[in-house]
Amino acid sequence: MKLLILLKKINVIKKIENINSENFDNQNYRYNIQYTLQPIDFINYKHINFLLNKTNIIFLISLFNHSNINFNKLFYIFLYSLEKVDIDSLNFFKNMLFNKFYSNYNVTLFYSIATKEIKKNKEEFFKNNTNKTLLIRNTFKTTNLRLLRKISIIDLILKKYLESQLDDKISINFDKYNLKFMRKKKLYVKVLRRKLRRMRKMLRWSKISLRNFIRLTLIFLCTKDIDIFSKVLVKIMDSMHYKNHRRFLYYLKLFISKSMHYYFSVLRFEGFFFYLSGKISGGGNSKKKNYAVKCGKYSLTNKMLKLKYKKGLIHTKTGVLGYKLMISYK
Repeated sequence: MKLLILLKKINVIKKIENINSENFDNQNYRYNIQYTLQPIDFINYKHINFLLNKTNIIFLISLFNHSNINFNKLFYIFLYSLEKVDIDSLNFFKNMLFNKFYSNYNVTLFYSIATKEIKKNKEEFFKNNTNKTLLIRNTFKTTNLRLLRKISIIDLILKKYLESQLDDKISINFDKYNLKFMRKKKLYVKVLRRKLRRMRKMLRWSKISLRNFIRLTLIFLCTKDIDIFSKVLVKIMDSMHYKNHRRFLYYLKLFISKSMHYYFSVLRFEGFFFYLSGKISGGGNSKKKNYAVKCGKYSLTNKMLKLKYKKGLIHTKTGVLGYKLMISYK
């Protein structure tokens, strides 16, 4: 329930009104404001690159939301000053403003948190001078051009999302974690996905893509909400054949210990424990077996750690499996 209230609060993005087709109409670009995207639309490299090169978009949105400036005139000048704007980028930008952007990557959630935290901490994303600076932390300054060549706007938004959840400043060394999306401007999931291709087939049975599974796991690590991840695991194991349970648990163990373990120190996540008992990958008169996925610290007696615990049942064709899920964090 707490997570639902949190998502409702942070997923509310203010709609900018008083926008008409004149804003997108000049001698070079013509755009119909009545156009809406199809229900299925995903972020691609073109969209990310558009937001990367036009960093003043973030500043303008936060400025026009809380001022009486003539939005039509200034926004028209802003678009006219861009060197190149294609229709796809304008569609993407317009739908993101109106909160009509459909994607399995919840950009509005990260975006609303990022803009809120930027105003709260009084950080500057744009300066109207020749030496434009971007302040991520008070002690770290660099030029816009040099910084934005290494990272994407999604990286900055993800960083602000983690800081808002942890209520503390964080410093992520992506090169150390072998993610390398600072250099290649790729989403973090594209690198992790290469190590988890064997799990993709099992996730398809539950109609959950590998990319969404990674994102749900990261949200679980951020919010420490154990109900989210337990429901995801139960749904996956219910949808697949019981003979594939042991194989899925093995891939889950690699996923937690090899990929997600990189985020433990950043998110103050200390330990993960998933215990399954019953006729795992067997039926008939087969003996009951136990399987445990362990990573980090998971002690019931350590008073320095906060614990969350959940147990339940997974119904299969050959019987019932009992599971226990426990996490520890600071």
